[in-house]
Amino acid sequence: MEKFMSQKMDWDSSHDIADQTGALFARTMGMLWRLMQSEKKIFLWAVFATVVMQTIVLASPLSFKFLLDYIQENPEITISSTLLIIVGVVVMTRFAQLAFRWYIIEPLVIKPIIKLENRWPLFAQGKLLSLAASYHARENTGKKAAKVAKAIDKLVGILVDSFLNMLPALLYIAVNLIILFVLDWRIAVVMLVALPIAALINLKAYKTLYPIWDQWERLKEKSNGVFVQSLINLPTVQSYAKEETEQSRLSVIRKEMEDVDTKGIMLMRHFHFFVGVVLESSFGACVVLGVFLLSIESVSVGTLVYIFMTGNATNNLLRNMIHSYMRILKDSVAAERLYHLSVEDEVIPSGNKICSTDRNGAFDLSRVCFGYDQGSSVLKDISMSIRPGSMVAFIGRSGSGKSTLISLLSRVYDVTSGAIKYKEVNIKDFNLSEYRRLFAQVHQDIDIFEGTIRDNVAYAYPEASDALVREALAVAHLKDVYESNDRFAEGIFTEVGERGIKLSGGQRQRVGIARAYVALKSGAQVLILDEATSSLDSEAESHIHQFITNMKREHEITIIAIAHRLSTVRESDEIFLMDNGIIIDSGTHTELLESSNLYKHMVDLQELS
Repeated sequence: MEKFMSQKMDWDSSHDIADQTGALFARTMGMLWRLMQSEKKIFLWAVFATVVMQTIVLASPLSFKFLLDYIQENPEITISSTLLIIVGVVVMTRFAQLAFRWYIIEPLVIKPIIKLENRWPLFAQGKLLSLAASYHARENTGKKAAKVAKAIDKLVGILVDSFLNMLPALLYIAVNLIILFVLDWRIAVVMLVALPIAALINLKAYKTLYPIWDQWERLKEKSNGVFVQSLINLPTVQSYAKEETEQSRLSVIRKEMEDVDTKGIMLMRHFHFFVGVVLESSFGACVVLGVFLLSIESVSVGTLVYIFMTGNATNNLLRNMIHSYMRILKDSVAAERLYHLSVEDEVIPSGNKICSTDRNGAFDLSRVCFGYDQGSSVLKDISMSIRPGSMVAFIGRSGSGKSTLISLLSRVYDVTSGAIKYKEVNIKDFNLSEYRRLFAQVHQDIDIFEGTIRDNVAYAYPEASDALVREALAVAHLKDVYESNDRFAEGIFTEVGERGIKLSGGQRQRVGIARAYVALKSGAQVLILDEATSSLDSEAESHIHQFITNMKREHEITIIAIAHRLSTVRESDEIFLMDNGIIIDSGTHTELLESSNLYKHMVDLQELS
């Protein structure tokens, strides 16, 4: 799907109105066609079946025309086999129409729509998960979720409108006009005149309504973002008694949505009224012309009856088609977001090299620079090496670039310039998924998924045995998870709730440590500790330090640590002191005490000297 469009388009981008009025519908249909994937053939069969059905539908009034003309030509007619055949055709076409719609066309359309409705969320999730962290930093989760959900809902609506409403109406009108031109071209021309007038009104309506639709969609996404964020941050909201504030924020947005929506609906009804006037005037003109032509014996009674029978249906279908057309244009405002997401190219590219499983590779950074935005510089000219099996630590003031450097090592971001090599290979050349699995990471804020404790500990390796999970929990000083029958009645199979609400901050951090232990036991080669003990008490922190020492000694893993607590890093083989995006000094704890006043000051502050 990434190749659908030749140029990158942000899924929040807007198009010029002048461009949209002429091309949006065609672009929407093209977008829909590409997003149909493997279901395209089925929809083509649905188009063919619809052509057949609409031909059958028009066979009924056409049969009436022939029936009346037959009677007119034979005034003393009695019931004959020919008359019975014509009546039988009329009745059978009605049944055939129903059978075609309910047993052929709708199943052909509905089944692939259901498939796509369930396939598109999987695609959207996969695409979002593949995008770089810099992309996700621009927008909150609630807004992104709202965009995807709304886009899928609107795409389904466009499919239904296109294939079950608009296409049948369009084919009916087209076939009917062809028949009218065959029967009497003058009546057909009068009916045809209404179409460009209705189209011009429709065009004016679109130019007026598009900004309103776009504003409403953006307000809807904003309201979803506020709603989800208030729930995600519920503990903070409640602890500061800000429930009314959050409701007030949402209320302001929803009131604006109400005003915008009301304005749009009233304007749309106004335009629909004028379209109706044009269509009814056209039908009336056709009837008057038909009666006049009949009076001068220029058309038959059957032709006039055919106009009566199809004219009203044509007007209704035209109105429905215009309504469907406007709904498609309105829905495309939201639906295009998913398409733009499909061509979003802000991803971390993957190489094809597989990293060997031995643990004797060094990291070499050569003149690494990085900035989150063009022109900014978070890291500047970083050159260093991390020996295999060693423990290194990065310390410094907040904002000095420590976590950013870790993100570059694990390829959450890619360097702006310079290079990072692992085992003498540029890390960009490695398969991205395989490379990231080299790391076991414990961050200050541990992400806990809804599910059991076992699910969370074995998240990276679900096939891990229960014995390994229990071993990991013991190492992480969390044995009470499966030993306490009061709080954790089901042991490692205890549900932790959304975002681990049933766990304390320290317990969540220890679950993260246990998760990293399982990853290391399952093949990870590098342990990253980013403020990993910040939520632990002194006893638990002591156990974790012992865990780090044992893992380093027994498994020869490389350990990369960030910590403000210098007790966590003082035993490191090398400590890198960072400030303002550069490494200003490095050495062991003892060496830095002698060479760096800043490091000595940090140690003095923590009473560790």
